Parts: sequence; C-alpha cells; structure tokens
Amino acid sequence: MENSISTKTLDNAPPIPGVNYNDGMIALVEDPANLYPQQAVRIEAIVMTLCTSGTATLRLNGKPYEIKAGDLIVCTPNTIIENVKQGEQYGTRSIAVARAYAEQLPMMSGNNWNACLFIERNPVFSLTEEETSLFCQYYNLLHTKLTRPRRKHHRELAHALLTAFLYDFYDTTERFAQFQPPLYTSGERLFKAFADLVTNTYPRPRNVSWYADRLNVTPKYLSTVVKEHSGEPASTFIQRYIVSDITYQLRRTTKSIKEIAIELDFPNLSFFGKYVRHHFGCSPKQFRRDAQEK
Repeated sequence: MENSISTKTLDNAPPIPGVNYNDGMIALVEDPANLYPQQAVRIEAIVMTLCTSGTATLRLNGKPYEIKAGDLIVCTPNTIIENVKQGEQYGTRSIAVARAYAEQLPMMSGNNWNACLFIERNPVFSLTEEETSLFCQYYNLLHTKLTRPRRKHHRELAHALLTAFLYDFYDTTERFAQFQPPLYTSGERLFKAFADLVTNTYPRPRNVSWYADRLNVTPKYLSTVVKEHSGEPASTFIQRYIVSDITYQLRRTTKSIKEIAIELDFPNLSFFGKYVRHHFGCSPKQFRRDAQEK
C-alpha cells in the first residue's frame, strides 16, 4: 500500500490550470481535480478545502466521508487522501500552506495542539452560511494581495492575513469541539507534552534524550509514540522546528551568522555551518543571500 501512495507538497506541484497561486509556501486552488487526484496521495501541507457546490466522496486516512456544499475539509500533514469521487457539479476553493511555513505561524504552535489533534480525528466540518462567506472573503483577499505585483511588505502581509485566517478558523473549531470534548489516550498525552516542550523551549535542544528525560520516558519509546501520532520520528520532528528557527533568523534578522549560531545553542560556527549545509544544501551565508534576492 505504501508504495502506491505518492506525496504531494506545494513545492513539487507544477503550474497547472485551477491553481490560482502557488509560491511553494502558500497555494490557492479552485479546481479540485488538481488538488485531490483519484490515486492515493499523502499531503505534506495544511490544506483547507471548502466545498462550494455539488457533492463528493473520499477517504481520509482510511475513513470514508461524504462531502456536500458548505463542508470544509481540513488535511493536516501526513493525511492520506484516496478514492476521491466527484459529482458533476462539485466545486471547491482551497487554501494550502506548506508545513515549514505553517510552523512559523503563531496559531500552529504552543497551546494549539488540542485543536490539531481534534482536527485529525474530525477533518470535515459543516460550516454555517456566515462561516462559508468568511472563508471565501479570506480566499479572495489572499488571492488579490498575493497575485498583484510584489511590494515591500509582501511577505509580512501574507503572514498577517494567514494568521488572521487561522485565528478565525480556530474559533470555528471550538464551536464543534465543545460538543465533542477530546479524550486523550496516554500516547496522545505524551505526544502533546512532547510537542508543547518542543514548541515552548528556546533555543531547542537537538537531542531526543533531552526531551525524553524531562518526560520520564526512554528516547526510543518517545520516538515511537511521536512517529505514531505525527508520522515522523522525534528527531525529525525536532529538526523541523530547528530548521524553522534557522530559516527565520537568516531571512528576517540582521544578526551575524555567529550570533545566530550562539543564540540557537550550536557549539561553534563550524558545526552550525555543517548543520545548515546538511538541511538546506548551502552555507548560511548563501541561504541568506538567496532569500534576500527573492
């Protein structure tokens, strides 16, 4: 089964009809056939799809769903979508955010893991007319701002709009969650404690054993639980946040490379350089230069 599942990210999607915008970090899509193909696909992004008309059936992580107008489908990273069957009048609007970029947004860290776990269990929401209209307003505003000629604060504006959208979405999930209070298993509680520890610790230690010691479990057990609930080992989960920290520091600050290495608790500049080359494919200086030119 795993061999038949392709992986879809925003940066490996070629320009195709129906994709109104895609810069590798944010994508706006109106043609559902280009977002959810019939073959099984693993989504490596956060994708929120509003059904604007018609009906469809599909499976999310093996569970069947029937979709109608006004339903919002929320796919978190590692969601497997398959058996998509669309009615003739099926229409959608989708806002997709790359995993790495989403982790830089305030609503995707800290105390919001409760909402993330709830969404994984309940990925389809039936919205009210007001909520449906609000989603379309955000979509239209994002499309207008992102597709116009770039201005000085393009990135900051996109960041602010997505943050506002996610705050509104979080409030929407609370309307559903209050009727279905989450009951966490021991594994979910450990994963949540681990996620909270990673997101709330700065600088973030790179060793899994540091987190395991504070959670009173073995590194091996912790990594097993984290992989079960996030789809990746604890070490990879930690690395993604460290990479996000490095990305932010190199792109958005004027600190020297040495100052960044010290702040992020790397033992020396050489080790930091090797770490960046391993994860980014270039030196810190080159990454910063390339980011400034975009």
